[in-house]
Amino acid sequence: MSIYGIYNEEEQCLRVGPLKEVIIFLDITPRELSRAMRKDNLIRNKYKICYLFEE
Repeated sequence: MSIYGIYNEEEQCLRVGPLKEVIIFLDITPRELSRAMRKDNLIRNKYKICYLFEE
């Protein structure tokens, strides 16, 4: 299982977990998450998703 981190604009880690938890925490659609990760964009101009490790 891949683990991801959610970081805000100040580069503080808000949450760590699998993509399913990231989607629930940010209240976004899987498509919105996929688009942001593919283009390395911020989600809602606030949050950045980074791959951390494989569990």
